Amino acid sequence: MNLEMYSSVGILLTALLNVGIATQPALAHQSFATALPSTDRLEKGLRQALETAFVPPKDYAPSATATSATRDPRRCHGQESRFHAIVPPGGYGLTLKQRPVITLEMAQTSAQRVALVVQDQSGKLHGSAFLPLSQSSDRSLSEAGQPGSDRARWVSFQVPDSIPPLMANQPYRWSLVVVCGELLQPDDPTFMGWVEYRETTSEMVQRLANASREQQADWYAKNGYWYDLVEQAIE
Repeated sequence: MNLEMYSSVGILLTALLNVGIATQPALAHQSFATALPSTDRLEKGLRQALETAFVPPKDYAPSATATSATRDPRRCHGQESRFHAIVPPGGYGLTLKQRPVITLEMAQTSAQRVALVVQDQSGKLHGSAFLPLSQSSDRSLSEAGQPGSDRARWVSFQVPDSIPPLMANQPYRWSLVVVCGELLQPDDPTFMGWVEYRETTSEMVQRLANASREQQADWYAKNGYWYDLVEQAIE
């Protein structure tokens, strides 16, 4: 079944729009290099370091949008490991890319693909696509995360060319659904977050070009660029 047709009858989008996230506790912000644990970079350690270093954008998204994200762990089947979405505290973050990367933490799974749905702030469908897991960017953080292992690995999905690029200064809600069976189902594991594309300025380009990787990560974290921070951290 075509994803747009599935969405149009309201079954998928109803499931996506009714998921909420609990309010996240306040974190004491520090530089990303300081927050990063020296060992066990995989799983909770790196997630916690990212969240500790991240400072939400000053011009924060409306509260009605930020409360609609979820990263609660979910799974396809009872015997499989759970998935986690790498979502910023509060659910909203910036990016310097019109086609940002969305990241899940997952172990081996029987799922073969994910469904990505992007909506504008009013809820209008911006674009949707099925993305095969085999073509995603598998960014394992240690040997324990390599394919064939039961340990989690971080898997990234970029907004594809089939979805229009994000417009600047407009919040978009993304919904990533892990398709557990042959067909998309309303109870498949669903994760959501908010992203806003900001155009780079000459000052940004110069600052980042002259910065080390650690300095770049700190700049992303302190200025609300969550999606670029995650990419930088796991490259």
